[in-house]
Amino acid sequence: MTRLVAALRGGAWLNATRARDYGIILFVLYLGGFAAAMVHNGAAGHGALDFTSFYAAGVQSLRHAAQVYDTAAHLAAERAVTANPHLTYSYFFYPPLLLLVLAPLALLPYWPAFLVWELGQGALYVWVLRRMAKRSWPIMPMLAFPAGLWAVIVGQNALLTTGLFGAGLWALARKREIPAGIAFGLICLKPHFGLLIPVALLAGRHWRAIVAATLTVLILAAATVPLFGFHVWPAFIHLFIGAATGIYGAAHVPPNWLMSPFGLVLALGGDRAVAWGLQGAVTVMAAILVAAIWRNRDHDPAARAIALLSGTLLAVPVMLYYDAEPIALCLAWSALAARRGGWLPWEKSLYLAAFGISFLAPPLRDILPVSPFLPLSVALMALAWRRRMVGFDGFAGADGYDPPLRETSPTTR
Repeated sequence: MTRLVAALRGGAWLNATRARDYGIILFVLYLGGFAAAMVHNGAAGHGALDFTSFYAAGVQSLRHAAQVYDTAAHLAAERAVTANPHLTYSYFFYPPLLLLVLAPLALLPYWPAFLVWELGQGALYVWVLRRMAKRSWPIMPMLAFPAGLWAVIVGQNALLTTGLFGAGLWALARKREIPAGIAFGLICLKPHFGLLIPVALLAGRHWRAIVAATLTVLILAAATVPLFGFHVWPAFIHLFIGAATGIYGAAHVPPNWLMSPFGLVLALGGDRAVAWGLQGAVTVMAAILVAAIWRNRDHDPAARAIALLSGTLLAVPVMLYYDAEPIALCLAWSALAARRGGWLPWEKSLYLAAFGISFLAPPLRDILPVSPFLPLSVALMALAWRRRMVGFDGFAGADGYDPPLRETSPTTR
């Protein structure tokens, strides 16, 4: 037992070669799994994808954009684009900003649009990882992170959001605040993911990034008015309020699927008021921790990145298994920091646990009483705080951070 604990604490068993090879193996298996899922889902007529809602919204936006937020009209559009009169999935709670992306996709047939949607997101995600790693092989574990696979299979947008987060954090670490602000501003396409971004930027006094992010949001919002009409905004707000009070936390979405304190309380049979109270307390605490770590601009950029990403996962009440893809960015930043100063005790074991949870949680979501992603997010926030305490002597720039998962000896600190 002592030897096992020592092995898990030091993590010498997970070296660069094994991490790379495991990533390649998982990625190949995922390709097979993706192909099998597509065959199982069949043609677009089955409509068994979240992308069906995105595509239908794009089609509607080209005709009568406000009907995107009419549940009955949206369901009819989904049934029309899939030729499936029995389809029941009808949820679209995204702001009109996302229609700027979905409307051009709707000019393509269903499956070509799906491929463009996924390949475009994947290209952004790979580009960000490639910029961080500076080589191809070290990014394989992050490409093989299971949450990304689940997102691709159902046609979700997790790779897009994660890629934008990654681009913003990397640009900010290189002191390029305007590109960072633009990337952060684009997260308004899925706005609840940006909940703690203002906290981080204000605490870090990144004024140019704040201005760039604000202008990005305002320009995109303004662009929706001549394209889709101002009336899409009241329609969205009305539907969003109804969704917040009636969809999540009700029978429509099982609470044990939600990876948040809000979902935890509901999954354990607690009252909604208690769930919102705990969620509010955790959100405030996450904001305080993020602000404390971002307050010192000389802190390790890995600690700042992991804090913001894990804090977001803790602060947002509605996140499902495919929304866990930002955890892969936490692992990437962790590996980058380890290349410079060594791995912290238990850090590699946390790395492996993240993969295991992300892989097993979705297929077991109807069996598990609560989501295992919540303790994982807490552990990642603790890792960010630990890296903050270790200290950092300044960021050397893009060429000063070597690829992740290169061979290093565990730190003794």
